[in-house]
Amino acid sequence: MRAQGSTRGTEGALVAEHIEAILDCMVEGVILIDRSGLIRRFNRAAERLFGYRVEEVLGCNVSMLMPAPWNREHDHYLARYSRTREGRIVGIDREVQGLRRDGSVFPMQLSVGAFDAGDEPFFVGVIRDLSETRRMQAALATREAQLRLMFDQAPVGAFVTDARGFILSCNAAFERMLGSAARGLTGKRHLDLVHAEDRPGLAPTLAALRESGAGRTRCTRDLRYLRLDGSVAHVQLHVGLVDAVEGARVLIGQCIDHSAEHQARKELAALQEQFAHVNRLSVMGEMASGIAHEINQPLTAIAAYAQACRRLLAGGAAPQPATAVAEDLSDALEQIALQAQRAGEVIRRLRGFVRRGEASRATTHLGEVLTGVVKLAEVDSRSHEITIERDISPALPPVLADSVQIQQVVLNLLRNAMEASSARGSDGDDDAARRTVTLRAEVLAGVVRIAVLDRGVGPDADAAERLFTPFFTTKRSGMGLGLSICQSIVEAHGGRIGYRPREGGGSCFEFTLPVAPGGEA
Repeated sequence: MRAQGSTRGTEGALVAEHIEAILDCMVEGVILIDRSGLIRRFNRAAERLFGYRVEEVLGCNVSMLMPAPWNREHDHYLARYSRTREGRIVGIDREVQGLRRDGSVFPMQLSVGAFDAGDEPFFVGVIRDLSETRRMQAALATREAQLRLMFDQAPVGAFVTDARGFILSCNAAFERMLGSAARGLTGKRHLDLVHAEDRPGLAPTLAALRESGAGRTRCTRDLRYLRLDGSVAHVQLHVGLVDAVEGARVLIGQCIDHSAEHQARKELAALQEQFAHVNRLSVMGEMASGIAHEINQPLTAIAAYAQACRRLLAGGAAPQPATAVAEDLSDALEQIALQAQRAGEVIRRLRGFVRRGEASRATTHLGEVLTGVVKLAEVDSRSHEITIERDISPALPPVLADSVQIQQVVLNLLRNAMEASSARGSDGDDDAARRTVTLRAEVLAGVVRIAVLDRGVGPDADAAERLFTPFFTTKRSGMGLGLSICQSIVEAHGGRIGYRPREGGGSCFEFTLPVAPGGEA
C-alpha cells in the first residue's frame, strides 16, 4: 500500500509539473487567487504583463494589480461570492484596466473561473493584454476620421453607391455641385441625378462595371447632372468598383465640375464669333470700292436697257413693224432681268457673308462653298489685277462645317495672297505667273486639304513663326486678327492650319477639315 501511495504521489507530482509547464508556456497571463484575494499562482506571462516577479506578488492581494476604482471593489466581490456563490464576473469575459509595477495602466481582457479545493473556493483569472489591439483600433479610427475628413472636405465631388446604384454617402462638394442641402442626396438613385439625355449612355456602362471581375474596374465619362434648380452641371465622372465589407461591391464616383470651363468656352466661342463678324465687316469695308463697281455695272446696264425700251415705245423717225418692236422690247427686258439677277446675286453673296448669328454646322459640299468665295474674291482681284486660278478636285467629300466661316477663312487667305502678289516688284519673273493666285482643294486620308498659293513676297523666318499670333501683323494698317481668327475657326472645326514657303518663291497657306461622318475620302 505504501508503494502504491508512493506511485500515486509521483504521478500527482508529475501532473503538477505538467500543469506548471503549461501555465508558464501560455501567452495569456494566469493568476490564481484564494477566497481572500491573495495571489497563489502567477505565471510568466503575468510577470511580463505586470512587470512583477512571481516572488514579489505571491501572498499579496490581487488588488495591487488594479487601478482605482476596481481595486477598492474587488474584495467586496470575493466576499459576496463566498456568501452567495453568485459571481457577477465569473464565467464571462470583460474588459478592465490593469496596473503595472511602474504605475502605468493598460487595457486587458479578463476571464474569471471559480473552483473549490475542499471547502475553500479559488479563482483563476486569464488575462490578455489589449494595449496593441486598442492602439491599432485607435490608429484605424484616426485613419478613418482622416479619410472621412478628406472625403468631406475634398474640392472634388465624391459619392458611394451600392450594387443597385443608390447613394450610400456623398461629400459636401458633390452636394454643392447639385445644389442639395447637407446629406440630402443619400438614399437617392444616382442615375436619377444624371441629365435625361446622358442616362442611356451611362446606364449600360455602370451595369457592365458592376458585373466586371478582375478585368475592367473603372471608367471615365463626360456627362451632365441636373441640379435641383433645373440648371445643368457639366462634369467629368470617374467611377471605380471596389470590394467593401463582407464581399459587398460598391461603386465610388468622383466628379470634376467643368461647368465654369464649359461656360467660359461658350463665352469664348461667342467672342470669337463676334471678332469673326467684325473681321468680315472689315473685309467688306476694304472691298467697298470693288463692291460698288461690281453692283454699278449691272445697274448701269439696267438703266441703259430701260432707256432703250422707252425709245422703242415712244417710236422713232423710222417707224418699225409691231412685231419687230415687240422682239426688241423682249430682248431688252430679258437683259434687264439678267442684269438685275446679277446685281441680286452680288448682294445675296455679300449679305450671306456678313450675316451675324450663331455658328451652325451642317454637312457642306466644299465645291459650292469655294466657288462662292472665289466670286466674292474676284471683286478684289480685278482691282489688284490678279487672276484667281482654281484647282479644285471634283470628288471632294462633304465636311461638317459652317459654310460662312469657311468662306471667311478662304477669303482672308485669298486676299492676303493677292496683296502679297501685288506688292512684289518686277524682277524678271513672268508677270502673269506672279499675278496668279491658286486655290487648291484635294482629298487626303480622312480630310480635305485647302491651300492658297501665291508667288508674292513671303514673310521672313521670324515673322513666319508668329503669323497666327493675335495682333501680330506685317501690314502697315493691319489689325493682326485675320490669321488668328482663321486659326480659331479651323481648329474649332477639328482641322489644322499652317504656313510653308512655296518652292520657287512665294507662300502657301493651307488648312484641313475632317470628312463628315459617312463621307468617303
